[in-house]
Parts: sequence; C-alpha cells; structure tokens
Amino acid sequence: MTSSCPPSPSAERQLGVDEAGYGPLLGPLVVCAVAVAADDEAALAALAGCGVADSKAVHRPGDLAPLERVALPALAWLSGFQPDTAADVLALCGESADQRSAPWQQGAEQLRVPLAARALPSWRLPGLSPAGLRARILHPRALNEARAAGRNRAACLLAAVGAVLGELAPDPRRPTRIVIDRLGGRLDYGPWLSGIWPGAAVQLVDAARAARRYRVAASEVLIAVGADRRWPLPALASCIAKYARELHMHLFNRWWCARHRWLAPTAGYGADARRWLYQIGEGQAAAWRDELVRLGPRRGP
Repeated sequence: MTSSCPPSPSAERQLGVDEAGYGPLLGPLVVCAVAVAADDEAALAALAGCGVADSKAVHRPGDLAPLERVALPALAWLSGFQPDTAADVLALCGESADQRSAPWQQGAEQLRVPLAARALPSWRLPGLSPAGLRARILHPRALNEARAAGRNRAACLLAAVGAVLGELAPDPRRPTRIVIDRLGGRLDYGPWLSGIWPGAAVQLVDAARAARRYRVAASEVLIAVGADRRWPLPALASCIAKYARELHMHLFNRWWCARHRWLAPTAGYGADARRWLYQIGEGQAAAWRDELVRLGPRRGP
C-alpha cells in the first residue's frame, strides 16, 4: 500500500520528464512524465529515501528487483492502482493491448509483476501528493514509419514529450515548475514550447548551454543536461520509463529465446543488439524488418 499526506494549500505543482531507450536498435522508446504537488524541496527530496534516482544508477542488468522496488510503488502511488501484471504497467504508461501488434509483445496480461523483487516498499510522503502520470511507448514500427515520413527519432521524442506535457499541464497559466532531461543536442526550445501551448508567451530566462530556463505564461520550464541525476522528478520518470521498457524486453527475449534455445537474451543496445541480429540470421531479421529493428537515418541519393 502507498499513502501520502496532503500538501499545504500553497503547495507548488511540479512535473518531471525523462525517457528510456532513445539509443537502442531493438525495443521501444518510452517517454514518461510525472506530476506532484509539493510543499517544498524537502518534501521532494524525500523521494530519494524511497530509492528514487536516475534509472541508470538504480537498474542492474540481469536483475529487475532494484528497479521494481522503485517503479511499482511509484506507479501505485501516482495512480492509486497497484499493478499486478505487465499489462497493468503498460496501460498506466498509455499502451493498450491492441497496440502490441508484434508476436513478441503478446503475453503481457499473463506476466505477473514484480518479476524479481520479493517485497515492495510502502510509500508515505509527507507534504507530497500525486498529481498525475502520462507516458508514451514508441515501438520500432512507429519510429520507422515516422522515419519514412521524414521525421527522425529526435522529432519523435520531442513530439512524445510535448504530448505528455500537454496532457499533464494543459494550461501554462496555472503555475507549474517543469524539469525535463535535455532532449539530445538541441539548444533552442522556444518554438517547440510555443507549439505545445499555442498563444502562451514564451520567454527565455536563462540561456546557459547546459540548462535552458523558460517562462511560459505563469509556468517555468527547465530543460537541463543530466536532469535525471540532479532532480527527483525526472529521476522518478526515468525509473518508470525504464521499467516499462524492461518489461517489453522481457517479453521480447522470452518469445525469441523460446524459439531459438541457443539464443542469448539482449538488452537491445549497440554491439550486443548486432550480435543478437547476427545470431537470428539475415532471413529472420529481414522478415521482421520494420517491426523489429529501428532503421538508421535516411540517406540521400
């Protein structure tokens, strides 16, 4: 069970946004945004006592337990619903069963969670109240279709972040502090913010290269390098996004390894993804091409 002590009437509304899986060849890209009402920074800092940190520091490859002990209580606290299956987790992240079209994406309804953690902690967070969760899960097919239409992965990421922000903070006149882990190497986010909130005045307040700060109507938007290492809400978003991706990779490896007993699981990144593709063979990789592998940048003639 999770609980929260209601914040004071003057509590500040805050959002954190991060992604997991931007760079791999295999598996989904997941974008997550979380919102809370917080009395002060000390109330937010209490998330660290629940184990919240950048997902790269929390997750141990081959052992989902540390990540589950953060992501599952967080999902229950944010939504008021305790996920029992992978399908429950993915539904909280905005994905329905009919969006899982590939055969290795099936079985989420029967996959019970936690997979590895023996016990889940209970969250009690004085001065902090959940205010929402939104996410987007982008599989290789969606990314490849966007690529074919002339939109690269960075554009897909920006669109997904914009979508979750528009849902969690639809009116920037309501004071909200938003912290986003920087989206690739982009520096100018003014036009993008204007597209999320048309008609709202967007002002660049701080043009530091590593952390751009904007005022959008009554709200503040900070887009910073390493935000998931420095602020608790992007860190929390990163843990939930990473867990959703890891559940999909568990389904992925379970399906493929059941068909090829000699095939070692993959996390979907870099050299190991290329090893995995080599092992399944060119024929199968080609047969599932758009559904399986994120294609590279389009090249000119």
